This record gives sequence, structure tokens and C-alpha cells, in this order.
Amino acid sequence: MYSIYLSKYFTDGCPYDKLIISGRVSKKLCGTITPTPFVTGLNVVGLRMVTDGTVQQNGFDIKFNTNRTTGLPPAVSVCPTRTITPSAIGRVHSPGFASHYGANLNCKLTLNVPSNKEVEVSYNYRDIEIVYFDAACILVAVVVTQTNGKLFNILLSGTSQCWKDKLTVADNSATNYTCGASSAGNTTTYRRDGNVSFLFSTDGSGSGRGFILTYKLLTESPVSSKYDRRETRQQYLLRKRFFFR
Repeated sequence: MYSIYLSKYFTDGCPYDKLIISGRVSKKLCGTITPTPFVTGLNVVGLRMVTDGTVQQNGFDIKFNTNRTTGLPPAVSVCPTRTITPSAIGRVHSPGFASHYGANLNCKLTLNVPSNKEVEVSYNYRDIEIVYFDAACILVAVVVTQTNGKLFNILLSGTSQCWKDKLTVADNSATNYTCGASSAGNTTTYRRDGNVSFLFSTDGSGSGRGFILTYKLLTESPVSSKYDRRETRQQYLLRKRFFFR
């Protein structure tokens, strides 16, 4: 496992042109000041240059070094389908990460979780093909779904966008879908409801670099929070807005 150190001729705060560097740590950069080097924290780094239609500048120059990282949790691929006994902390990744994953995958990795444990899942990197909607499509989807009494599922699961490729994380009482691209994201906790599974399914066209996530076994808390810990706070507030009136 390698981490990449980057130094850049930019500074944060970028309303016009920008360079976006994505890893476990991400930066949005522009301007002329050279910031201090930082560690991206992954062996895959995304660079995206965004410009508007006005002023042109000379661009950027990047220098990077690689450094071997030791002491990382064990990492396993979601493929092939199987059940494993999880370590106290571990990582799960798409096949061949950080290269592009293949087509027509349907792999399920199941963690055989001890009865007194919760599983905390946090994404380190994610690049899974997604379908984007314009505002009109989103409005129609919400109205139709609300009419059919399924607004809760659309808003919380995000399945409306994950029609092509997706990662599904589930226990015996909850299912969360994810797709799209991001660096480190929200942490979600799955309660003691049995095993926790990671199902990675892809269609026959298009792909991304996949995902890598970290899971951790926690001793189950006897006290429930005000919102289900399988939800992020944003998801809870959405559910409260539409259903707790």
C-alpha cells in the first residue's frame, strides 16, 4: 500500500477555475500560493481540472512522492461471493481496486458478526458509475413516488440514481445503496441484527475505479440514539421532515 504526497501551486477557495484532488483527503485548489504538501492517504488519486469560459492562466505543476504505508488493516475483495469471520478492523474493496472494475458483476461478501457487536462502516474512496437526473426528472420521481407511498425509500436509499452499478450494504433490517464518486464519506453503523453483507453489482457497460471502505467491530451500545444509527443525520432530518409532522 502506498500513499502519495503532493505539493501544488494553488490555494483553497475557488469560485472560478480549480483543480480537485481526490483521495482519502481531498483538496480544491486555485490561485498562485504554494500550500504545504499533504498526504492523500490512498494508493489511488483523482485529479479533475474545472474551468469557466473567461480568463485563461498558465495552469499548474504538481510534484509527488510515494511512501509505503505499514500497519494498515487487512483488505479483502468483495468478490467472489463468500462468508468470512471479520477481524476487529478490516477493509473491503472492489475487484482489482484501484483499476476499473469489470462488467456484469454480482458479488456478495458477508461478515459473520458476533452477536454482541455492531459494525461501523466508513468509505475511504468511491467511484461507482451513476445515473444523473435533471431537476425535472427528480421532481417527477418525487411526486410519483410520494403518490405511491414510497418517498421514504427514494430519499433515504438513493436507489433512483443507482440504476447501473451499485454497492449495497445490508443487515437483517436495513439496506443502504451507494454509487457515484467521492473521497472519504459518512460513517454508518449497523446494529446487531445478524450478519452484515456487501453486494457489488454492475451492468454490462461503463465502470469506475470502484471503492474501498473500512469496517470496525464495536461493542453494541445498550442505549439507542434519537435516530437510527444506520442513517446519516441528513437522512434522519429528511425522514423527520416528511413523516414526523
